[in-house]
Amino acid sequence: MVVAKSQPLSSVQPGQQVIVQRVNDDRPDLLRYLTELGLIPGALVQVQAVAPYDGVYTIHIGDQTHAVGDAVTKAVLVRPATPDSMSENTSSPNSLGEHA
Repeated sequence: MVVAKSQPLSSVQPGQQVIVQRVNDDRPDLLRYLTELGLIPGALVQVQAVAPYDGVYTIHIGDQTHAVGDAVTKAVLVRPATPDSMSENTSSPNSLGEHA
């Protein structure tokens, strides 16, 4: 069984889709905020843009778009949305697989 490695959301590039694996749970206020945003384990997230200064990420979760800062992107651990992306997939790297 292959287990995908997790990485902080802060390391994801614009255009990539990832799945939330876990969140840093040492701050109850941050956990509540992440839950309000839908950044919970199993959530499919697409990074739309990253601001060049202060690392503000624009992310898409479900039918909502949010701008989140450094504290959020470092607390959320994600994995690639497709298992093939961990094994050097030869299909289109920009395939987003968006759902309605």
